[in-house]
Amino acid sequence: MTVVVFGATGNYGQHIVNSLMKRSIPTRVVTRNSKRAVELFSDYEDQLKNSMLEILEGDILSKTTIKKSLMGTKAVIMAVSAFNKKLIKKMWEIEYDATVNVMNEAKKQGIARFIYISVFYKPDPRSKIPQAELKYTIEEAIERSELNYTIFGASPSMEIFFAMIRGDENKAMMVPGGGPDRLPNICPIDLGEIVVESIDMDLPQRRYAMVGPDVISFTEAADRISKVIAQPIKFRKIPLFPIRVAAFITGLLSYFLPYISKLLRFIILLNTQFTSKIAEQSIKDHELLVSTFNYETVNLEKYAEIYFD
Repeated sequence: MTVVVFGATGNYGQHIVNSLMKRSIPTRVVTRNSKRAVELFSDYEDQLKNSMLEILEGDILSKTTIKKSLMGTKAVIMAVSAFNKKLIKKMWEIEYDATVNVMNEAKKQGIARFIYISVFYKPDPRSKIPQAELKYTIEEAIERSELNYTIFGASPSMEIFFAMIRGDENKAMMVPGGGPDRLPNICPIDLGEIVVESIDMDLPQRRYAMVGPDVISFTEAADRISKVIAQPIKFRKIPLFPIRVAAFITGLLSYFLPYISKLLRFIILLNTQFTSKIAEQSIKDHELLVSTFNYETVNLEKYAEIYFD
């Protein structure tokens, strides 16, 4: 039976599809742009030809698309995010409404297994974190459902460290505010492996916080990555004050600049949200993951080798 993946072309979704293909699990990808999806998964040309990997073009806001996408499937994986310039004004419709519609259709078609990729901690609707109220509302809806669900709350992707690196010969990690002293993070490869491992597991309806073995600062990440690539990476802390000013101004214009406004708020909160308490809890969360799921942990050094290959 086929597994359907919504949000398959996103950062985490791509790795979920990679893990599904690695295990030869028939997979249906639902996307608004089939051409882009074909290019993205070009390594799986044989799987596309023999329908091991199927790409279905459609709009997740369409109930017709949802009904068609779920036909003949055994499990649903939701890795949808509207946190980008083009979609952010429809964030609630794309993330909340679509998730509820998918769950309702899954019930009609008798699909019990439902897997949702959320955020690292249990979202608080009172939080200043962008999307916190949205994620909280989505998770509440999932918990009220009769589906056999698993919610995976993903900490920041390990790619955040690499995204801050600038330059070719003279590399520097440019970090607004310098970042927190200890940042929980997850390698997207690990996330893909855990999600796919969970499909056929007899898990109770619950939530898992997804985090890797390393809870580190940006300065430590720069040092460790530089050793892997045998090239120095200088750490540069960008002052946070002008970003706070820009966040205040764009906040007043959030209707016209929703993406920039939320992005700046996230950068500010990145420096304050991840407390030592969260860092300590993430170590326990990682221990739970490795004791529950069968996967080989990818640390920062391993991922750096892959990233710069």
